Amino acid sequence: MTQNSINNSASELQVDNLNLDGNTISTTNTDGNLILTPDGTGVTSTSKDIYTSGVSFDSGTNLLHNYEEGSFTPTIQFGGASVGVTYSIQVGRYVRVGNVLQVYCEIFLSNKGSSTGSVRIIGFDGLVSSGLRYPYLALYTLGVTYPAGRTMAWVLARGTFGAANAGWVRTTGTGLTEATVLDSGVTNTSQFICTGSYLIS
Repeated sequence: MTQNSINNSASELQVDNLNLDGNTISTTNTDGNLILTPDGTGVTSTSKDIYTSGVSFDSGTNLLHNYEEGSFTPTIQFGGASVGVTYSIQVGRYVRVGNVLQVYCEIFLSNKGSSTGSVRIIGFDGLVSSGLRYPYLALYTLGVTYPAGRTMAWVLARGTFGAANAGWVRTTGTGLTEATVLDSGVTNTSQFICTGSYLIS
């Protein structure tokens, strides 16, 4: 027969070998495991793998110290302005796992407006900065004309050059230098889809 015991004081609650003291949960199990089963599936946490600076899967050699996911609203600028620009789709998502940031965004225009100049996607400037100078994201476009001879495009994420340089749409081709996409190469129904990941530090 199993005997259960409860010891309750003003600042501490003890149930069998589980102790709740303030915001600290501990166990007196000899194996050091604390098992949480809020939905019956069971989540086992071993004390040696939980640290104040993160969670370890190899007894503390490496720590997973950050997980974050969120959204942002990407926009288009031409020469630093976006007069009259409207959209049919604006989607921005990101997931951070440790020191890696995965980014995805879609921009579908319904009107390119009247601003002129180089194309820049705004929204990456608000994401976590990379320790790299040039963290590029792959870019797929529809209804966009690149400068002469250029066949590949990408977006500059936020690197050590700072937030003001994030989001520039760049192109290149075999034997050619980089060039920005201009407003003249964009139509009222152009589409921009970019995705990729980069190291934060």
